Amino acid sequence: GLTLKDIGTSEEELERLRVEGCKTSAQNTLKYLRSGTDQYEDSLKRLRKEVQKGGLTLKDIGTSEEELERLRPATVR
Repeated sequence: GLTLKDIGTSEEELERLRVEGCKTSAQNTLKYLRSGTDQYEDSLKRLRKEVQKGGLTLKDIGTSEEELERLRPATVR
């Protein structure tokens, strides 16, 4: 029967933390893509999913469509 206030938080804080989690996950996946992974397609899907879930843009995580295309391995093109 506790409320969010009882435990020292709010809906707004929980939403902010959720978005931050999505951003962190997307940025970590971007680092993985930049390292030259052989799992490009799966990683790109995961990155896009986290960006979408967080209501973010690629710019918010420090990248662009152009960079993502440059990171695509030649074997996947």
